[in-house]
Amino acid sequence: MSVVLTLLRKDIRLFLRNKTAFALTFIVPLVLVYIFGQVFGVSRSGGSGPSGIPIAVVSETGAGLLQKVIFSSAPEALMDGLRKRAVNFIGADATNTFYSNMATTIADSFGLDPTDVKADMTAGNLVLGPTESADATLASDDSSHGTDFINELVKFENEQLAGADVKSPDATRVGSGWAIMFLLFSVSGASTALFEEKQAGIFQRLLASPVHRNHVLWSKYLFNVLLGLVQLTVLFLAGQAMFGIETISHLPELLVVALVASIACTAFGMMLSAISSSPAAASGLATFLILTMSAMGGAWFPTSMMPEFIQSLSKLTLVYWAMEGFLAVLWSQQSILEILPILEVLLGIAAVVNTFSLWRFNQGNLFA
Repeated sequence: MSVVLTLLRKDIRLFLRNKTAFALTFIVPLVLVYIFGQVFGVSRSGGSGPSGIPIAVVSETGAGLLQKVIFSSAPEALMDGLRKRAVNFIGADATNTFYSNMATTIADSFGLDPTDVKADMTAGNLVLGPTESADATLASDDSSHGTDFINELVKFENEQLAGADVKSPDATRVGSGWAIMFLLFSVSGASTALFEEKQAGIFQRLLASPVHRNHVLWSKYLFNVLLGLVQLTVLFLAGQAMFGIETISHLPELLVVALVASIACTAFGMMLSAISSSPAAASGLATFLILTMSAMGGAWFPTSMMPEFIQSLSKLTLVYWAMEGFLAVLWSQQSILEILPILEVLLGIAAVVNTFSLWRFNQGNLFA
């Protein structure tokens, strides 16, 4: 064990001296996570979706009221008033009381005569309906469509049941996916560094000393697991700072999942080194498999959005089970005992892949 720890310290020192490797492992993922979060509108407040999109308003009539509404700065207050009127008067006389109070609301918002507004509405010149941005949408319609008018004002709301107490549910899901994908790229790149050490003659010098090839493999394995654990921790802490992901309150459980996920991802990276003939082949295969697993495993979007046969295949990927572990802790707020089945699956994948990798290393010529 002392030999393995000595080799591990050597790998850590070399990594810290390699500014490029350090930047690719920590700085680049942080920058990309921030950019992706801004592009997809993930925020600390829990909202998601692009913001600041211009809204086009089309006026199909020449009514003066329309022009005043379009160029007014009060559509948000107007729509809030209309929603309240809709709540109060739906189920009452929609063609009289409802329209009368709606006319009063519009008049109050724009300083107009309620009688003129009501006449304009009765003439079919104005139909208002709330949009997601709380702006006014204006169009020409027939006043006889009272039901359509009311339907425009009825607001349907979605209530989130799973993860309802999560401060930033969208950021939590997306951030977990980014973290596991960047982890796979990092440990795969570190694992393929075995080829560089072979070409530099490092293995020959090590094996000429009292060092066995298993010592080398275990030191690389432990280094990648430690690297993955630190990277995941940094990314999730950065996610809390940038997007409000609740990391600190679930840190013990999250560290356990991150450790097991790092073990499984490191096993994947070592397998790439075991089955590849060159660094280029390992890099190309890693890119293909990581992107495929990330897409199928739920790192980019929920697996529930996929066809059923792909949902079945996704359960064969370690990305799927890593995502299940992260979301079980951060979304469902489960304890370590509750997520044991997920951890067992990840460790089982790691055990199978490690067994195959060791067999390939013993059969191959990496250390020759």
